Amino acid sequence: MSTKLSNLSEISLGTILTRVKPKSELQSFKQISTISMQELSYICGKDDSSFDEIISKVDIEKVDKCLLTKENDIVIGLSSQMAMVITKERANSLLLSNFCLVRVNDTNLLDPYYFAWLFNENSIMKHQLTSSMQGQSYVKMITLDVIRDLELDLPPINKQILIGKIYYQSIRKNRYERRLIELKQLLLNKKLENIL
Repeated sequence: MSTKLSNLSEISLGTILTRVKPKSELQSFKQISTISMQELSYICGKDDSSFDEIISKVDIEKVDKCLLTKENDIVIGLSSQMAMVITKERANSLLLSNFCLVRVNDTNLLDPYYFAWLFNENSIMKHQLTSSMQGQSYVKMITLDVIRDLELDLPPINKQILIGKIYYQSIRKNRYERRLIELKQLLLNKKLENIL
């Protein structure tokens, strides 16, 4: 079965921070954990560097205008063209305007982790994204319209779940393997230094 992403989800642009932050130091504000590009890169296995949690100050009267994440939401970096799934621990985080949020209507039709694999790794999806941005000479940002129009191939949900689990486990496994190689190299260098 094939269908457009917009038929399966709500798609929203993140919050423009300047519109919700306090205008002065005297205003009441709420501190909200914020999704960052570094976190997206780490979760997608593109960068092994740890990331610091980013906290944004939001005018207490404008919190309801903020786009906050929920568990199983999909976050897409509009310039990085990477997607990740929000875990329970990262629910209620602020999503800024360099991201869009995909909230799946029915996870019995589309598994968020399967979508992350499809978006990040699938060659047919990459072709859709590349062809939709041809002719752009500046920094290639995905638009919400492009995301809404993405055609998804939907195998049975049990296969989607399996693909999504294998994909996320492989990202973690690859990260551990890279770290192990780094540690082995450090150990080898220490031994070589001791020879001197």
